[in-house]
Amino acid sequence: MKNYLLLGAFALLLLFAGCVSTPSPPNPPIGANDTINQTINKTVWLSYSPIQCKQNTWEIWEANSGRVYIRAPTEKEILTAYYSQIYDVQILNYSSKENNEMVCAACNCPRGDTISAKIYAKDSQKMLSLGWKEAQEPAYNCPQLMPPSPDFCTNGKIVSGGVDSHGCQMPPKCVQADLPPNPPN
Repeated sequence: MKNYLLLGAFALLLLFAGCVSTPSPPNPPIGANDTINQTINKTVWLSYSPIQCKQNTWEIWEANSGRVYIRAPTEKEILTAYYSQIYDVQILNYSSKENNEMVCAACNCPRGDTISAKIYAKDSQKMLSLGWKEAQEPAYNCPQLMPPSPDFCTNGKIVSGGVDSHGCQMPPKCVQADLPPNPPN
């Protein structure tokens, strides 16, 4: 009986000891965090002119990753993962638009488009040191095209779908090898 009383007293002691209140930090004045949040959440747009032959750093990184996919990732997905994992930079928005820049066949030549990325301003110096340039928000955000599935064009050749009036890349087309370019009506 004595043991039960001691055990009960010990249990009550533990119960009440766990209920001791801890002092809470003082509440900040109303509106004080607004300027802090505006500074932390400030964003900027940067642009980059990628090169051909999949020789951009994010493309090389992805090619060497050893990952196997059912659906190939889009450039936006690769770019976002690369800068997040390697440089701890979050890509908040992405746009790719064809430009009228001359291109050549060499791998170090521009591929004819400009990538724009929206990031937090705190990361801009890091990105500028990697070759990105300050930019304005794109006037029109082109939709991201999904790469075609492997069986998209089994008996033909995949060709570019061209560019629309906004300068956005159109979906690729499949040209059959045994058909004339303009079939009769």
